[in-house]
Amino acid sequence: MILITIGAVLFLSLLTVRYALYEVPAKYYAVFNLFGWRWRKEKEGLAFMFPFVEKTQLYSAELDRLEIIVIVTSKDMLGIKVTGSLESVPDFDLLFQYDLTKIQQKKALEDSIKDEIGVLAGLKEGEAFISEREVLRTIINCRLRLAIMPHRQNKYPEVKTAGGSIPPEKRIGFYKKYLKEIQKSLRREIFDPRRSHIEEAYGLDAKLYNLASVEYTEETKKAMEAKKNAEFLRKAAQEEILLAKSFQELEGLSGQEAVNASQVSLKRAEKKVISVEGLKGLNVNIGGGK
Repeated sequence: MILITIGAVLFLSLLTVRYALYEVPAKYYAVFNLFGWRWRKEKEGLAFMFPFVEKTQLYSAELDRLEIIVIVTSKDMLGIKVTGSLESVPDFDLLFQYDLTKIQQKKALEDSIKDEIGVLAGLKEGEAFISEREVLRTIINCRLRLAIMPHRQNKYPEVKTAGGSIPPEKRIGFYKKYLKEIQKSLRREIFDPRRSHIEEAYGLDAKLYNLASVEYTEETKKAMEAKKNAEFLRKAAQEEILLAKSFQELEGLSGQEAVNASQVSLKRAEKKVISVEGLKGLNVNIGGGK
């Protein structure tokens, strides 16, 4: 009887080790689901798990990089593409809110960035907006990492004067003026327990936004090239017409003769010499197409 009892205890102990102890892998977090309800979480190492009724979801605790592309429109109605990436890790304290779906995270981040800089783009000409690369990088980092944007912080005199928030039309100038100070505050952000709205909503700890490029969209580049070509053709046509009029006035040529002569002079047509058979010694000069 004693042997049976000992055997049963050993068997139950083995079951406990096999099913009730769970090892969270190194550099991972685990969320435990009980009947579909996220109710507790653990960091790497051994953890207790209720056998058969609990399931686990693992999240990498290592730095993740998510590419973000935002399209905005400038004051002169030109499309501008802002390309960058966010380095982040899941926030363990907010792990229940962490969304593993990259598509949803990407959409939320892009919407947040576009909401912040889209208004600013609409107040500047395309070239002027593109030239503010460093300021834009700083503004986007503030949006994703700070609890309160600098243009809403009363420690700046301009914010107090503006009644609590710098208006959009003065915002880029404000960030340019305090750029070094704001960048210092971003470096100290690691010691600030407060979170940005995007971190709170998605359980992220945003570490750094890297701005790769600010440039016109491909559609805008093509439209600008087409406009440039059209302008070149327009100027070329004007030059040809003015030269043709000069030939008419100075040489007394007919309209078509003047146009032909103008094209030859501008090297847009060749001068051809044609010998007409039967008219000995008579050559006729004709300006024609290439």
